[in-house]
Amino acid sequence: PLTSLPTNFKLNHGINNTLAILEAEEHGAEDALMLNHSGELCETASANLFWFKDDTLFTPSLDTGCLRGSIRDAIIRLSPAPLKTIQVGISELKEAEAMWMTNGRIGILPIYTIEPMGYRYDMHIMTKTLQQALKDDMQRYAKSHHEEWAW
Repeated sequence: PLTSLPTNFKLNHGINNTLAILEAEEHGAEDALMLNHSGELCETASANLFWFKDDTLFTPSLDTGCLRGSIRDAIIRLSPAPLKTIQVGISELKEAEAMWMTNGRIGILPIYTIEPMGYRYDMHIMTKTLQQALKDDMQRYAKSHHEEWAW
């Protein structure tokens, strides 16, 4: 049964996400991890999630209810590392080497802390690798469509 607003579409009001951001801010956080009703990681209140562990890049499966973001799709396509889409709980992040949130506004933004669990992440070489791959991809796309957009 439906017990929350649909999560696989960007809705104008985004009340689930707005409430999560407000709660996060009350606790001194910038964003909030969103879990589905099975306790599986979905996304943050404003972005998709990725993490790096054991030479593999992970992101929540669309089956969790996360939004199929355009930057998420690009990272899946561009990743130089093996990539798995999975359904897991938050404890999976404990052993991650690095974690990122991604969307069209911020691109790829490292996550350094998850509270109240106390999970900590350092800057990782994969951060710069993915950021550069995304930048190069966006530049190629813009260059190939320049004529369509020229005034």
